[in-house]
Order: sequence, then structure tokens, then C-alpha cells
Amino acid sequence: MSTTSHVSAARGLLNVYVLDAVGSAVLGAGMIALAPMIPDLLGSNVPSLVFFILGAALLPWAAFNYWCGRQPSVGRVAFGVQMAGDWGWIAASLVMLIAEFSRLSSVGQLVVPALTIFVFGIVSLKLASTSLR
Repeated sequence: MSTTSHVSAARGLLNVYVLDAVGSAVLGAGMIALAPMIPDLLGSNVPSLVFFILGAALLPWAAFNYWCGRQPSVGRVAFGVQMAGDWGWIAASLVMLIAEFSRLSSVGQLVVPALTIFVFGIVSLKLASTSLR
């Protein structure tokens, strides 16, 4: 009997991690490439350097998600990191929406909630597809 705790999931449902990996990689690369334009596009006062750093942080996050998705099961620590990262993104997005909603452009008022809802959907799929052992 193993003393290591894992989060198990049906093989097909581990693809949620791969989906998260692809989404994170695309968003990260886009944020890096478009960082100077993102504040104006969104109507945000957040400096472009912040968007660049977030984009750069999404690339190792994408790799971590891909790694998790290729494992037969996900350890509790890795699952905890997944939840912390995803809920952190949701929380930061909600703070941005609350703090800057009146300043956000129409694009910002669409994109920020859309990404937040997407990440919430990813979290929901991760939670629904796992059982702690």
C-alpha cells in the first residue's frame, strides 16, 4: 500500500489539464507579444510590464499543466498547486473587474470576465473529474 496521496481521475478527464496547458500557453505567448498594447486595448491602468510578467508566468504554468495531464494520477500537492493557481487567477481577475470596471473599455469588459469564466470552468472540471485517495 502506497503512503503517497494522489488525486485520481479518469484518463479522459485528465485532458482538462492538457486543455489548461494549451490555453495557458496561447494566452501567455499572446500576453508577452501584445503586452505594450494590452492596457490600451482593455482600458486598464495596469502597466504593460505586469501583463508581460503574467504572460511569462503562464508559460511554465502551461508546462506544469501539461505534465499533470500526462500523469496517471495527480499528487495532492500538485493538485493543491493547481487549485491555488487557478483560484488566484480568478481572484485577481475579480479584483481587476471591481477596481477598474468603469475604466475598462468594451473589450476589457468582455475579455476579463470571459477569461475569468473560462478559468472557473477549468477549475470546475478539475474538481468534478477528481477524487482524493
